[in-house]
Amino acid sequence: MPLWTANTTVKFPTYLNRQEKRNVIMTDIGYVRRLNKGTRRIDELLVDITGLATKAGAPKIHDIHFSRVTANVSDPITVNVVFTHPVKFNAGSGDIKLTVTNEKVGATTPSVTATVVANASNIRVANNTLAFTFTPTETGTFTVLGQTAANVNATAINFTSATSSNTAASLVISPSVSGAITKLVV
Repeated sequence: MPLWTANTTVKFPTYLNRQEKRNVIMTDIGYVRRLNKGTRRIDELLVDITGLATKAGAPKIHDIHFSRVTANVSDPITVNVVFTHPVKFNAGSGDIKLTVTNEKVGATTPSVTATVVANASNIRVANNTLAFTFTPTETGTFTVLGQTAANVNATAINFTSATSSNTAASLVISPSVSGAITKLVV
């Protein structure tokens, strides 16, 4: 059975835990663990599958996590959205937003918008993690539900794979991804 499929299911090497998979990307040489240390980029080939990134299609969201699990009201929070491939903003791209939901019953603000500015500095880790930010205005338990991230303004999103295919990245957060998130308590 192959480690990749043509459908929307993404399968990473099973011997890695969830946190370790955040540094693994699909490339055209196979699954690569990428570490960025200052100006050095260290790639370690984990599974050799020629053409993997192309065969797997568009970059998909495979993990979401908050920068921390507890915070105070008014603390800036980062929501890290991890993609299967390295990703990039292309020239003229608009900013992206997603909704963070407060599960607290009776919350004055049941949801807040987390945004990311279309800038290469907001793509982190293995060049596959988009860093959204928001600031909670009240206490509660915050999560990210299944949704499609959208553009902040009328400028079109031009966010693609950074591999040779340059395919538009999927901004769909599936229920299986959102259901696995560790919630933020404020």
